[in-house]
Amino acid sequence: MPGFESLKVFEMPLAGFLGFPPFALECVAVVAFLDTLGSRLKHRSRRVRRGVLAAATGLAVAGTLVVFAAADDTTVDSHYVPVEHLRVLPAADRRALAEAGLESPERLVRALSAEATLAEWSARTGLSVTALRRHRGRVRLVLHRGLGDDWARELESLGIETREDLAGWRPDTLAGALRASAAQAPHPFLERRARVWLERLPVRE
Repeated sequence: MPGFESLKVFEMPLAGFLGFPPFALECVAVVAFLDTLGSRLKHRSRRVRRGVLAAATGLAVAGTLVVFAAADDTTVDSHYVPVEHLRVLPAADRRALAEAGLESPERLVRALSAEATLAEWSARTGLSVTALRRHRGRVRLVLHRGLGDDWARELESLGIETREDLAGWRPDTLAGALRASAAQAPHPFLERRARVWLERLPVRE
């Protein structure tokens, strides 16, 4: 949400909490509707009541599935991906990392953050220290500001593999480059997304 990128409680922009009072009224309206419907069906036959119940349940399930699908497509920016399925890492390397106990991106970043432990993890995974440093940088980018695996792969096509690489861009320039790459469907909020990604990163000239 423009202007609310940093004003959040957990992941909810403060303005988003204004939606709860209308939602509460919607819930009251639904309960009142169901109560009225139940009263009118009370004197109907059992077959009719069961038919109405089955139809209502089917419509509710179908409506819920449609709403969730539309919400995911519109509002979800990235999905959590365990290390074994991170496509920013080579398949053989991510399997080796997961088998060594680094199943989650967060655990991988924590484990590989200290240079002193890289040699130990190199022995456990069979990967070179250089490769581990590179993988650490890529996974840190995936975790940065909810960026996610898909967008990290998209940024990789622009030569951006780490947060340090990302810091060298401006939001408008980055959004333009992503649109020009056309690897993903055009998104109307790329400038806002890029602005969020570049927050809290050191500005590089």
